Amino acid sequence: KVTSDCQDDVTCTKRFTVTAAPAVVLTCAVDETVAACQSQDEVNAAFATWLGTASYTGGCGAELTNNNTGAPDACGGFVDVTFKVTSDCQDDVTCTKRFTVTADEVPPTCPDLDNDMLTCLEEIPCPSDVVDMVQAGATDNCPGPITAMLMSDTGQPQCVDGAFSRTYTVKIIDACDN
Repeated sequence: KVTSDCQDDVTCTKRFTVTAAPAVVLTCAVDETVAACQSQDEVNAAFATWLGTASYTGGCGAELTNNNTGAPDACGGFVDVTFKVTSDCQDDVTCTKRFTVTADEVPPTCPDLDNDMLTCLEEIPCPSDVVDMVQAGATDNCPGPITAMLMSDTGQPQCVDGAFSRTYTVKIIDACDN
């Protein structure tokens, strides 16, 4: 409004319209399951790629975040991740999805040491040699170390029915404690 002593007041009105921001549309990652027998680095990389599949459009001053605390263990497990878009002009939009690593539940296989053919008492291996032979010959469905441990030993060979015998019990476990 403009006022003057020499004429009537002059009034002008202008209207400014701010168009509403488009609504936030969150495209969540999809639940994903990856195979067992991967290294932790491979699982971490797959998980990071999966996190990157979430996206959004719309909003004003919007930001996409998630509550990820890290990939699941390579031996198996899952994590639930909540994705959230915050916007200056709308309530938060969220979704929760799961990333799963299939559990490795297959134990390693013990090798056949074929010690039935020993002909002398002196050929019976000592406990540490047996553990080494089992560890060297054991196989597993997944890559990674196999550990062999002596659990029991009957001690010095005993003569039974004209043959000498000594029994060792060796436990083997893989990287996933199978």
